[in-house]
Amino acid sequence: MGAQAILHLRLPHFGAAVESRLNPLLKDKCFVIASGEHDRSQLLGVSPAAAEEGLQAGMLLAHARRRAPELLVVRGSQERQRSLSDRVLALLRERTPEAERQGLSRFQIDLAGCSLLHPDPLALGRRILKELAELQLEGAIGIGGSALAASFIARRATTGEVCRLEPQEEDRLLRTFPVSWLPGVDTALRERLGEMGIHTLGEARAVAPAFLQKVFGEGGRHLVRELNRVRTDFQVRESEKRLVVERRLGRDTTDERALAAQLFELVEDAADRLRQRGRRSGYVFLELSFSDGRRLLRGEKIRRVPGQPALQGMRATAKLLLERCLEERRARVQALQLQFSRLENPDPQLDVFHAGRILRQHRVEHSLGEVKQRYGNTSVRVGLTG
Repeated sequence: MGAQAILHLRLPHFGAAVESRLNPLLKDKCFVIASGEHDRSQLLGVSPAAAEEGLQAGMLLAHARRRAPELLVVRGSQERQRSLSDRVLALLRERTPEAERQGLSRFQIDLAGCSLLHPDPLALGRRILKELAELQLEGAIGIGGSALAASFIARRATTGEVCRLEPQEEDRLLRTFPVSWLPGVDTALRERLGEMGIHTLGEARAVAPAFLQKVFGEGGRHLVRELNRVRTDFQVRESEKRLVVERRLGRDTTDERALAAQLFELVEDAADRLRQRGRRSGYVFLELSFSDGRRLLRGEKIRRVPGQPALQGMRATAKLLLERCLEERRARVQALQLQFSRLENPDPQLDVFHAGRILRQHRVEHSLGEVKQRYGNTSVRVGLTG
């Protein structure tokens, strides 16, 4: 497993399981645990059958009854849940003293200090689930390289499953997880991230931490801290994974054509740098700085068409972001900044059916590159049609 490994146990529908132990007639029934029986009561827990109807904790009882008219309502007991949670914690600490509780239904074990006692984490996880079944409890276990990674993997695991991934597979999976799964990411922050095209941990990781902190303030700083906790080797070196180009305008303006011209020059400069490094970009973020001190940041995946120059896709995406920003805020622009992220080596297999056109394109780009190196980047500008 390596130097660090965390086992995370999740007990789904824990409150409902506690009530089913007390009253076996509730087993397999569609019921919820609520603070009361009036319509404004909030659901504190749901049974597996209720979850299949789309009910979840936090929902109002009135909404739940509209979805499931035959719903049963149970007044749960925190004392009973605490008592059973204590029994689960005691069971885990019989295996290792490193077990910790995170809420009543989630538990964590740092396996780094007990590798000699439990050399096979998967076998340990299966034994734990077997012992929980004797308590009439079902669980899901995730094993990862950090506490957050393990909790995310457990969240994706099905009931009765012990899920462990190799480091490369783990990193690949983590990049697909919703950024809203990070602790402390509220609805407002999630929506603002969504406006920038950031929905997953991988997309959030593609943005420079300084960008996040500058745009979102304290929320951005919290987001960066949580991203760093997911996995230490999930970090990327900024010089290899990002390219930032910016320009301060000689005069503040709201002229869209003038801004587009400046933007296209920035894109072309970035394309030249990427070409020299043998890289291409997957995402672009545009930040506009306005004369009143406010900033606006939007992002989008770069749109590519096989056989077309990479510059064309970069320009089209950047122009789309500029139009979005100007629609949202019509004020004088002071400076533009472009961040190109998810830099990678181009895959020639993707364009095999356009080999002739691409070869000619590379020859032209190589020739233009030699001219620019000799006479400066502004000596030649590329215009695109179509």
